[in-house]
Amino acid sequence: MGMLASILFMSGCGFHLKGTSITSLTGSQIVVDSSEDLLPVEKRLENYLLSLGAKLKSSEGSFDRIALVSQRSQKRALLLDSAGRATENALKIELLVEFQLFDKQKNQLLDPVKHRYSETRSYVYDNTQLLAMKNYEQELTQQMQQEMIVKIAQTLNALRLKEFSRAD
Repeated sequence: MGMLASILFMSGCGFHLKGTSITSLTGSQIVVDSSEDLLPVEKRLENYLLSLGAKLKSSEGSFDRIALVSQRSQKRALLLDSAGRATENALKIELLVEFQLFDKQKNQLLDPVKHRYSETRSYVYDNTQLLAMKNYEQELTQQMQQEMIVKIAQTLNALRLKEFSRAD
């Protein structure tokens, strides 16, 4: 009963869960570019865009363009044991993305815009399980990249809405 009351209260006070908005890119024609080291992220981004109804193109032209420019990873110790070994780490991933938008007449709607996306996760680190920790860090990296992919699609949608509302 208490859970129901808190849900009703939070929904009535304007509280919304982050990332719950539904993005639709139906009919959008998009080119996705990246360097070779970001090809796995590019493929996951393309799959996500397809799931939102976008059409992918492989050449430049009158299509919106998303370029995955670079990714940077940083790991740092948050807690140390008495021997000075890390027992808790923070993993941070930054992704730099460039957007270009075009209208149906092949006119560029805005100059290339760069956005930096960042995700950080902390986790308990066990230095006796090095292989398991490496696998876990890779899993965390993929989870953070997926969250950034959703944000990239939301940014593209927001940029398109903003530019097309200006054109009207």
